[in-house]
Amino acid sequence: MTLSQDSPLFRQLLLINIMLMAALEFMQNGMVSFASAFISGGVGAAPEEFSLAAAAYAGTAILMISKHHWLVQRLGYRRFIRLSLLLFTLGALASAMAGSTHELIAGRMLQALGGSAFFTGARVQVNRFVGAERGISIRYLASGLIGASALAPWLASRLLSSYSWQGIFLGPLLLVLPVAILSELTLDDHINKTRQARLHPMGTVMLAAAIFCVQYALERVPYDFYSDEIKIGLLLLIGVPCLLYYINGQLARPRPLLPFERFMSDRYRAGMVIYGVCYLVLSSSNYMLPIMMQRGLDFPVLSTGAILSAASLLSIVIALGHVTLVKRYPLQRKYLVLAFSMLALFGFGLSQVSPDIARWQLVLPLCAFSVFSALGQGTAALNTFAGIDEDVFSQAYQTKNMLREMFNSTGISLATILFQARSTLHYQRIAEQIDGQRLGFTSDFASLAGASPDPSRWQSLASMVTQQSTLMASLDFFFMIGCIGCCGVLLSLVQRRFR
Repeated sequence: MTLSQDSPLFRQLLLINIMLMAALEFMQNGMVSFASAFISGGVGAAPEEFSLAAAAYAGTAILMISKHHWLVQRLGYRRFIRLSLLLFTLGALASAMAGSTHELIAGRMLQALGGSAFFTGARVQVNRFVGAERGISIRYLASGLIGASALAPWLASRLLSSYSWQGIFLGPLLLVLPVAILSELTLDDHINKTRQARLHPMGTVMLAAAIFCVQYALERVPYDFYSDEIKIGLLLLIGVPCLLYYINGQLARPRPLLPFERFMSDRYRAGMVIYGVCYLVLSSSNYMLPIMMQRGLDFPVLSTGAILSAASLLSIVIALGHVTLVKRYPLQRKYLVLAFSMLALFGFGLSQVSPDIARWQLVLPLCAFSVFSALGQGTAALNTFAGIDEDVFSQAYQTKNMLREMFNSTGISLATILFQARSTLHYQRIAEQIDGQRLGFTSDFASLAGASPDPSRWQSLASMVTQQSTLMASLDFFFMIGCIGCCGVLLSLVQRRFR
């Protein structure tokens, strides 16, 4: 079936494909993040081993994103997405059938080979529209990524409750077939033969080494920072120079894969800072929210997923409203101030919860988080790429998405570090306050396991202390998020790039 690219049907199908391609990547990422503890238990992975799987996925995705434009130039978008869908599907099946940590890591790396193409590819397709249609295509893209991110916790909780952790990888495959059909109908198969970028083997090796070393170091920090800081330091000493070597090589070559000097303007850098803050906050908060709600407040999995998804759906309304309002009120500073004000409300609101809190009381801070997500990322998206030439837009967006993968992984690592440190501290303090003599135990809480004449009583007490320390560590984390929101408001008021 051949459709004219000027026909309304073709353009509508392309819009739907843009939305579904973005949804496919964000849905699987959100579902895996929500179900991380269940996946770890399913394959028998310790926290540090699951972190290695996350680092392997992020590292593979970064490497593939850096080659996105180079691959498209040689394959054409239709063949490229076709191959990406195949690799993504095989990786999802391998991950679902994994029986060990190593098999999970291999499956996730295979999945990243394909999955890393969808978001960048969807955004580049937006540029095929001009004028008023460009704004419509951006709405479709935003609806796909925000809608999928919002639905991911609910879908994951349903699959975990009615099926098993394998469903987390199999569920998103329902989108593969429609994306494959729409891609065959709408994507261009043209191969660009004019001034193609060159693939430099040494630069690729340096980038791969940098990605592996830095990602692995970031993932290992929560577990080896005090016991094996020399190894982490060596990884960073190897990774950072390799990354600088790669960047310098791209600047020096006449036909680089990523021509930084052509799009790395002051506006672009400012946008990357906003994106970076958003990615760090969103990834770390999305990691901590299920922990606080399930392990700190003892909410059921289904309730946790439903609450998070229901609140996140507000992001779609805010994002679409933002795109409309910015046409009439184009000054950007007010949107940034509002976004970071909502982040402060979210952080300080959740830092005040108590163990007996009603579920509806979480609605306001979670809705504020949704407003921050939509306005923060939306403001960066509408401004960062303004004025960038069409012929380097793909590379500029690739660089942004490489930053996204790196900062998402970093945000989870930083949240893990803070959570482990604070939960350990609170556990010790609560244990010290327990009146062991009054409870019929020894005064040394650490010896209760061996001294208690009633194991069930000890288990109940230990569970209570663990739950309390988890909740208090979560409150500390969200108080820090509130402080970041306040700093963001001040910086938004004084910055000059996005007025």
